[in-house]
Amino acid sequence: KGANQAVMAAKLGAKTALVAKLGTDTFGDNYIENLKNVGVDISHVGRIEGASGVATITVDDMAENCIVIVGGANNHLDDEAVEQARTLLENSKVVVFQQEIPLSTNLTALRLIKSIKQRCNHYLQCCSSH
Repeated sequence: KGANQAVMAAKLGAKTALVAKLGTDTFGDNYIENLKNVGVDISHVGRIEGASGVATITVDDMAENCIVIVGGANNHLDDEAVEQARTLLENSKVVVFQQEIPLSTNLTALRLIKSIKQRCNHYLQCCSSH
């Protein structure tokens, strides 16, 4: 889901990056090629031995869908990856979070962004008071 959103944003002209882990399987290889081809910055996409995360969408007779997520490599995205993406996060105008990665990793990134925004807000308040 997250990669799909990054791809569509890039296709619409947004400068887009993805922080993720992919496996060394065919899905991971295909994702990397597709992300590169549409212009998504993949400098924070790591690869690990094993399967990539996948999502399967099922639709019932009432047109209700259910998304089944198998985390795969996404389960290995950790706080270290967030720290490595610090500059990217500091300079981003929009950050989208997915529940495809460990909750603790999302929380680490949210705390980092909150601390950055607090510093920015303090700076803006100081500057606007002059």
